[in-house]
Amino acid sequence: MLPVDAQRALFEQLVVAVKDAGGKVRDDLFGLHEFDDGTSRGIIAKKDMKKGETLVEIPHNLLLCAENVRNFKPLEKIFANLTGFSEFDLLAIFMIWICCNEENQQKADAVTRLHLALMPQVERGSSAMNHHMFWTEKELAGIQGTDAMQTAQVLKMQVRKDFGELVAEVFIKHPTIFPLEKFDYRTYKWALGLLWSRVMDFQYVDNRSSSTGRKKGKGNKNKIPAGNRSVHLRCIVPICDMFNTDFQGEMSHCYVESKRSVLLRAAKDWKKGEQIFINYSPTPLSRMLQLYGFVTYPIPAYNSIQLWAAMDSNHASFETVAKKIREALPGFDPQTTPFSLSEKDPLPKGLVKALNIQRGFDANESVANVNVFKELEAALMYRMQGYAGGSVAEDQSLLLEENISERKRIAVIVRLGEKKILAKALKKVQLTLKLKYNHDSTADETEVEQENIDEDLVVTELEKAGLDGLD
Repeated sequence: MLPVDAQRALFEQLVVAVKDAGGKVRDDLFGLHEFDDGTSRGIIAKKDMKKGETLVEIPHNLLLCAENVRNFKPLEKIFANLTGFSEFDLLAIFMIWICCNEENQQKADAVTRLHLALMPQVERGSSAMNHHMFWTEKELAGIQGTDAMQTAQVLKMQVRKDFGELVAEVFIKHPTIFPLEKFDYRTYKWALGLLWSRVMDFQYVDNRSSSTGRKKGKGNKNKIPAGNRSVHLRCIVPICDMFNTDFQGEMSHCYVESKRSVLLRAAKDWKKGEQIFINYSPTPLSRMLQLYGFVTYPIPAYNSIQLWAAMDSNHASFETVAKKIREALPGFDPQTTPFSLSEKDPLPKGLVKALNIQRGFDANESVANVNVFKELEAALMYRMQGYAGGSVAEDQSLLLEENISERKRIAVIVRLGEKKILAKALKKVQLTLKLKYNHDSTADETEVEQENIDEDLVVTELEKAGLDGLD
């Protein structure tokens, strides 16, 4: 990263460029600052401000999005012939091309040039970005067994595959425009890391006239009446991407179709000297690591883990059973979507219903069949045993080490968050087996670190959890 003073100077130039291009920035109220609380670079309040005050307004033409990139004159003809590639690939190509040499930088508008200059630059070797995409195999071993590890393995293969396709279909065909020494795998991952951590997604209704000739779906020649077209916009927003997140705060940024602009407002009253946050949207730790390259601690209440309950689609009774599950759980398909377990709801009723139906029992029985809970207990224990590290207490003690590396710290927090949820789920299953079926658990309770529970209060606890009637 650039020195702090250089970053501030670039930020001030970016503010001027945005204003000159028609945007609005209340730089009298806020500025760029280096914080020493672990959040690093962020936005500081220069003055007191009230909740709801508009801080930033960025016109659509200044957004780093696929639509604008496709209209970038130096690459317009090439992008016009690119099909089958994602928005992320399109934006990654554009970012690398702009940053690869000074001549290209000068062909970009001032907002784009200064905006990209403020981002972390391409890292060679060990990257400063902490997305698990950049981790070594030894570092990844620290998240063994977690959702994050599963994602990392799939993502690693997918990113390599996508890069290979770009090389074959784009870079090799235009070697003077996309020289491979600049458009290499490390640089591609750098661009993806920046995109994942900074991109914003907006959903809005396009009220513009249908005379634009946009189509409803591929191959459909019917134009959409004004006001009926739902639009998904994915973009990086200059200035707005400099704000750090408070996942507990109110959402304060939106796309306003009537203005064709992204607006960011103060989410609360801010005092002079405070860091101003926006909410990126509550995100489980595993997803946080993938997208942003950081995790929050203490572990947030909205953290969750995924548990799949898919069936063998080749089984003779698959269609019949799948239909029953869809009827019992409208809008949910366990073949394509995992169940989400959280500390607040470690054993979702929908999961137990689906498992009940899969094993030939009635979904509307007051409780699941005992065999369902026994199988679920075994599955949860198996997953618990697959985590890296030791017990919850041992993981917590690791976080107290003075010289713990950032990636090791992240790994410990991610697996610790999952272990706590899984322990709660396992405890509820075992309590149900004991109290409703008089079945002793096969688990070693010390291994999963269950709490000592006063059995006179267990029934009350089950009622609170909804296990007294899984309907």
